[in-house]
Amino acid sequence: MSKEKIFETLMQGEAGPIAQLASQFRETVPHDVIKPPTRELVMFQAEESVEKIDFNMGEILVTSAEVRLGDTIGYSMVMDSDDAKALDCALLMGIYEAQRPEALAVEALVAAAEEDAGLQQLQNLLKS
Repeated sequence: MSKEKIFETLMQGEAGPIAQLASQFRETVPHDVIKPPTRELVMFQAEESVEKIDFNMGEILVTSAEVRLGDTIGYSMVMDSDDAKALDCALLMGIYEAQRPEALAVEALVAAAEEDAGLQQLQNLLKS
């Protein structure tokens, strides 16, 4: 599974399962918070459909965080103001990027989230 897919799925995923997994590692995986959850504004860009040029649609509120696991930095950026989720995602990304044994649990969480999203899409199609 690619780093980008892990990042995207965690950042857009439900906070509950992410918090549950992160809580298992918070005490057992040595890490330092190097950037506490911070609210930021990020410019949202889109492509104009006729001329195919990028333009700025506006700003989006995000919360970002960083943790260090040895030589590896785990980074997260989640939509809106969610300090706990930002910190949990940063820890899980750090675990994944450091290739710790716990990374298998992170991959399993992402796979389950993707499966749930696929089932939800199928249910929505069947309702139509």
